[in-house]
Amino acid sequence: MKKKLTLAEIAKMADVNPSTVSRVLHQDPKAKISAPVRKKILRICDKYNYRPSATARSVASGLTYRVGLILGALEQDLASPTLSLFIRGLCDELQKNHYTLSILWAEHPDGTRDQQVADFLMSDIADGYVLGSTMLESEITEKLKDMKRPLAYLANNIAYHPEGISGVYGTAVNACKQIWQMIRPDQYGKIIYVCGQGNEQKISDMFCAADELHIRRSAVKQYNLNEKTTDFPFDRHNAAEWAEHHLDLLKKQKIIWCGSDLTALGIADILKKNGIRPGRDVGLIGYDNIENSRCYREEPVLTTIDNRQESMGKQLAQMLLAMIRGENTHPVTIPVEAELIIRQTFNNTIV
Repeated sequence: MKKKLTLAEIAKMADVNPSTVSRVLHQDPKAKISAPVRKKILRICDKYNYRPSATARSVASGLTYRVGLILGALEQDLASPTLSLFIRGLCDELQKNHYTLSILWAEHPDGTRDQQVADFLMSDIADGYVLGSTMLESEITEKLKDMKRPLAYLANNIAYHPEGISGVYGTAVNACKQIWQMIRPDQYGKIIYVCGQGNEQKISDMFCAADELHIRRSAVKQYNLNEKTTDFPFDRHNAAEWAEHHLDLLKKQKIIWCGSDLTALGIADILKKNGIRPGRDVGLIGYDNIENSRCYREEPVLTTIDNRQESMGKQLAQMLLAMIRGENTHPVTIPVEAELIIRQTFNNTIV
């Protein structure tokens, strides 16, 4: 097998110091290295397939250069289009800082979730850990604080906000206020909110926004989907099936507000099938902005609340890396404001 070149050999070929090669390959922002020298070093490295040894770097520093993402319901989590955006933002920021992400499963049938989370943190698999705030039950939270490991949580809402642990959480009250301000008073009472399980905070944000604007909560009526499964790939199917059975109800509404884009799109399928056009005959609002994802090939049409999952991932990575470097010594929580995206299905022109 052909021997792999060393950093010193690459530096000799480029006629620079080994430290210069290291700074170029690690994209050190403080390094004052000219563009021609950078190109020369990268050209030589590419020619000989050279990149720094992660193992050697780890041994030298005592760090793993990994962050562990601890998941519970693995199948459901990885099927979530919103979590994928969060992971993309998380990976982007970590990789810029020469860290990689490891996915850890904490609901294995052989043990309890709380114990598995604790085992991960005690094993030093990674330098820091990320987990959903719903996994931080009261019993495990105190144990995690005692471990003093770099740990940060993701919360899609303020309802799950564990004390004493750093995290990032989403809030959509302001986006909901914008929606209420677009709805005319004569449309009150002809608005329904349709959602599945786990939408308590979204509903709370909607009502909180109404309260702040002095709009009676009776202006909107809530309906829950009869879900056969809570997995994301079935959300559109569940919503379409619900809409089929509640078509008479839907025909009487001016605004249909939904707890997810997939719910809104499933309802839209049935409305259009029955000659009702969202954006012309009825206002339709979603949540998640999944039509803006790279895998969605059609032109986005759905007015929606974008909870900015990718931004949450980036900010959480920055927070966790600061903790690993010893810069954040006290718990920090960062709110991320959702954004209303106005498209064809609901705007100020709807009658």
